[in-house]
Amino acid sequence: MAAPASLTSRAQRPMNAWFLFSSKVDGVYQFNIGYKNSRNVFGGYSTSPQNEVNKIPWGSPVRCDFVVKRSKENDVVRMFKFRNAKLESASFDLLIFNMKVGGDMSNFSDKVISLCVEQKEKLLALYLTLSSHSLGFNHHREFIHTEKGVRVDGDGPNLEDILKLGGSIEEYNEFINAMKDSAIEVSKDCNVFEEMAKNRKNGLMKRKLFF
Repeated sequence: MAAPASLTSRAQRPMNAWFLFSSKVDGVYQFNIGYKNSRNVFGGYSTSPQNEVNKIPWGSPVRCDFVVKRSKENDVVRMFKFRNAKLESASFDLLIFNMKVGGDMSNFSDKVISLCVEQKEKLLALYLTLSSHSLGFNHHREFIHTEKGVRVDGDGPNLEDILKLGGSIEEYNEFINAMKDSAIEVSKDCNVFEEMAKNRKNGLMKRKLFF
């Protein structure tokens, strides 16, 4: 399958699956994008060249949107579009979104899969955006965001948007708790994928991992 539009052949081999995972780095929560490429290599999303020894992580997203558009071939394409703290954008096709590829299932994985099965991808994107700015997560800024990740100045998504998309505050709270409960605890000097591999029983430790 084709790689996301934001990738080039120089940057990375075509990925055939991508997933989301949460981690706790030095006591601070975040979520990131992981992938599996055509050589069965797992890693964190990066736009560094494939042959780069020390790939620069793209970073934890600050925003997520779900978009539906038509391709040049007039096919309907459903994609999650992420933006990082550097205001760089990356889009990923829903067709190759596979939370099971990331390893053992978790409460967070269950929540994500359930929202996609119910075709509530826009609600999932909103939960991801708000939670990344909620208390305890890496993009939360005191005096800028509330504990739930809403900007105090009213700019951007808010809790009312959750209700408009068919969600609930209770479900959102459960989503945040699921991200925290499922987070892999690592320090900044550790490879989060190596930590993930230690907890897996599906042979992932035999695969080449990098972050």
